[in-house]
Amino acid sequence: MRNTSFLALTLAYAVNAQYTDCSTAAITAIDSAIGACAKSANISTQYTALAVLTSLTDPKSSLAQKYCNNELPGCNAFKPLSTQNMTNCNYNAYKGYWVNLYTVLPKLCDSVTTTAPVTSMPTPTTATPTTSTPSTTKAPNTTAPAIITVTPVVTSNNATKGPSTKCIDVSVVGDATYCISGPICSGDGILPAGIKCPVKGDVAVTSCLSKLKSYNGGSCVLPVHSVCQKIPSGAWGCVMSTAQ
Repeated sequence: MRNTSFLALTLAYAVNAQYTDCSTAAITAIDSAIGACAKSANISTQYTALAVLTSLTDPKSSLAQKYCNNELPGCNAFKPLSTQNMTNCNYNAYKGYWVNLYTVLPKLCDSVTTTAPVTSMPTPTTATPTTSTPSTTKAPNTTAPAIITVTPVVTSNNATKGPSTKCIDVSVVGDATYCISGPICSGDGILPAGIKCPVKGDVAVTSCLSKLKSYNGGSCVLPVHSVCQKIPSGAWGCVMSTAQ
C-alpha cells in the first residue's frame, strides 16, 4: 500500500513538473524565439530556455536591458509573441519553472532602464577671412644642414594587462582553473546556483599542467566552450563542450 502511494505521488510530481497548457504551435514559436535570442546574445548552455527566460524576465539583467534597447536583433523574435493570443499560456522552461510571455513581455521594458542613443548636433562655424602677406625672397642658406640622429624605440611584445576586475575561480573538469565573472556554475540541487562557465579563449589562472588539453606550450588556453552540467559527484560543474 505504501509503495503504491509513493509511486502515485512520484508520478504526480513528474507530471506536474512537465505541465504546460501551451499548444504545440505556441511551444514551437517560443522555442524558435529562444534559439534566436540565445544565438544573438551568445548564450551557450545545456539549459538554454531556462538561461534565456530567467535573464530576459529579470529587469536588472543585461539581457533584458539590451532587449529593451533593441541591441540584440535575434531577441526581437520575442516581441510578436506578446501580441499573439496563443502564447497566453504557461511555457515550461524547466521542471518547476513556467513563464507566460504574453503577460510578461508587454510590461518588461517599463521596469528596465534603457539608454537612448545621443545624437550630437553639429556646431555651426563662422569662417574668418584671412589676409595674405606677400612673401619676401630670402637669400639661399649656405650653412650645412644639421644632422639629427633618431634613436629607435623598442617596445615589448608582451600584452599589457588592463585594470583588475573581480572574478571567481572555477575549474573545468579534467582541465585547469579559470577566473570568470559570476554567477558561476555551482550547487548540487535540481537547478544550478549559476550557469556561467569559462569560454573558448579564456586563459587559466592556476592548475595549468602540460598534460592538459588546453596546454599550448606556455599557458593553458581553453580550446572550446565549457558548459554547466551535472558531474559524477552529483554537483553542478563546468565540462568542456563536445560541440565544435
